[in-house]
Amino acid sequence: MSSPQRNRPGTAEGTEAYDLLTHQFTTPSLTKDEEDNLLPPVNQIIADEVELFFNTWDQSKLTAAEVELYLLNRINNRLLSENAVNKLKGARAYRTIQTFTPAVIATCILKREMPYTGLLGESEATAALVTYCNNGPDEGLYVPAEHQIRLLAREYNYSISPRELNAVVELVKDSVPLLTPSEDGDFVALANGLFDLNTKELRPFSPGIMLTSKASVAFNEEATTCPIIDGWSVDEWIRELANDAPPPEVEQLFGKSSRLSSVPVMPSTRQCCCTHRPDPTERGHVR
Repeated sequence: MSSPQRNRPGTAEGTEAYDLLTHQFTTPSLTKDEEDNLLPPVNQIIADEVELFFNTWDQSKLTAAEVELYLLNRINNRLLSENAVNKLKGARAYRTIQTFTPAVIATCILKREMPYTGLLGESEATAALVTYCNNGPDEGLYVPAEHQIRLLAREYNYSISPRELNAVVELVKDSVPLLTPSEDGDFVALANGLFDLNTKELRPFSPGIMLTSKASVAFNEEATTCPIIDGWSVDEWIRELANDAPPPEVEQLFGKSSRLSSVPVMPSTRQCCCTHRPDPTERGHVR
């Protein structure tokens, strides 16, 4: 019968020794035979196979269902191979997995569908989860991501439980950085790209420029006039603001407006040389 003191640190029969100089417990070194008999943890095997899968497969050609098929089989083949090589049977043998774990699903989503994802807010504890949108009406913007993550998670595991869905969302949150909104005043975010106020050129949207809103009007390189739109004139609007604002605000306003007035855009089918009509209640802005 083993001693009750066995495996208790600091005891004569313990597997750990106490170093009087460093005042720390130390674990004795393993022999070569003991090291050779060490088995990799199942989580390490899964993580290794996931990394190899993404490093060696062209993800653009695979659907989520195909990723589930190929990667799940790859992981299970590795587990069975470890059993055969190490002659593991019974309780010591690795068990194959039937569905992706939340960690694998979170990794798949971040590497495939949502590579530009982060947290938007003052701190990681209170920040919202957002992701870059590369198509559709929100192209170029960072939009709320949690609902999209939940939908994608079900593509990788149709029978995923609510608890596991929550785990996927939390794992994504723990894996992404806190984003800093762009504050470059040299760009105006339009419906079809970023207008550079210095070069007067339209640039494509980029995940490197963190935006949460944009104008609903599109850049039109051929626009040359600034007509009155639905009875609204840019020049008249600037004059009205200038009459009501104190001198410092006037200077700042004209400095910005003079740059914006040179942006040729097309709201719907009209051509003009201005940005969209300001709405005092609109909170969205170009950062």
